[in-house]
Amino acid sequence: MFIWILGWISLAAAVLIAAVVTAQNVRGSRGPAERRFVLWSCTGMWAASLTVLAAAVVLDGTWRYAIVLAWIIAAVPLVYRAAMRRQLIREAEELKRTTRTTGDN
Repeated sequence: MFIWILGWISLAAAVLIAAVVTAQNVRGSRGPAERRFVLWSCTGMWAASLTVLAAAVVLDGTWRYAIVLAWIIAAVPLVYRAAMRRQLIREAEELKRTTRTTGDN
C-alpha cells in the first residue's frame, strides 16, 4: 500500500513540476513565432508523455518497463532538437526586429 501512495505522490509531483516548467517556457518566449513553437512543442510533449503513461498503466510486466525506457531514451533528443529550434526561431525574430528598427532592408 505504501508503494502505491509513494507512486501517486511522485506522479503528482512530476506533473506539477512539468506544469510549472511549461508555464515558465511559455512566459519566457520573446516573440510570437517562438511562443507559438513553445506552445506546440509543450503540447506535443504533454500528449506523448500522457500516452506513454497510459500505455504503462495498461500494458503488462516487461512491456510496461520497455515503453517507459523507450520514452526516456527518445525524449532526450526530442527535447534537444526542440531547444535548438527554439534558439533559431529566437535569433531569426531578433534579426528581423533589429533589421526593422535600423531601417536596413
